[in-house]
Amino acid sequence: MMSYEGNLARQEAADKAAQEIAGSFHAIEPIREETGGEIFALMSDNRDQQAIIEKATALRVLFKSLSYGDYCILESALQRADKHTDFSLERADGTPALQQIYDLLGDLQSNVRSERFLNDALLLLRISFPLGKNVVNASMQEDPQHPLSLDAGRPCSVQHATMNVQLSPEGDDTTRITVSSESPDTRSCLLSEGQTIILGRKLVMNSCFGVNMGDGITMLVSLPVSDKFVSRGAVLIGRHHGRIFIFDRGARNSISATQQDLRVEYDPNAENPNGSLGQSIVSYGSDAAFGV
Repeated sequence: MMSYEGNLARQEAADKAAQEIAGSFHAIEPIREETGGEIFALMSDNRDQQAIIEKATALRVLFKSLSYGDYCILESALQRADKHTDFSLERADGTPALQQIYDLLGDLQSNVRSERFLNDALLLLRISFPLGKNVVNASMQEDPQHPLSLDAGRPCSVQHATMNVQLSPEGDDTTRITVSSESPDTRSCLLSEGQTIILGRKLVMNSCFGVNMGDGITMLVSLPVSDKFVSRGAVLIGRHHGRIFIFDRGARNSISATQQDLRVEYDPNAENPNGSLGQSIVSYGSDAAFGV
């Protein structure tokens, strides 16, 4: 069994790798915050609502700056709490950053009369954090048999529910992404080095913590699909240093990725030893090449 110091060093390496990737990405179509300016830039004559807006703004800042490991723990804790309609995060084991978020969420919950509080917190976290969980390697801890990403120089495919995504290299620095689903339409776009794209159903929050958000907080989804079995803002795909990274931004069911003899099965609901949700299983062999 690995020592505490060994686990800590591995997690720090994973956090550093995720931070480098996030810092290099820029979205083809970034998240649009349609509230008359910055998110929560609304002013309310109602003192209670204004207090909620200010706390939600502080939460968004904290969400954006989370480490990869802390994001995985918090996102998983909110998922569990939302499913059981019970806000019971394990505060004793959290890092200082998580403790600050837990305290703010607890304070907000005591002042928000909304049955959607936990779901709103989860959606706001997913919209705010720049990446998500790494589908190819959820732990972000690379080894020879378990890479962090796929080779951008080779074709690969990604499947989520009825959404099929084909990625084909076009030149040295560009990947063509083609998306198909139950609808007869097949659409595509080009992904250049350093760019990201979000795929799935459109994600809009018309209200947050009981406060109306005007036109809504919208995560722009490129090449959107309408099938109800596909999650909202499900998958983020990006190119970084000649590699294809795939992140779970809110998938409710499995995601698979295939490249030649490598196949990855990602289960967003599988539990890890540290309590976070989301596991990647890698296999090699001729069967894995199916679908490429």
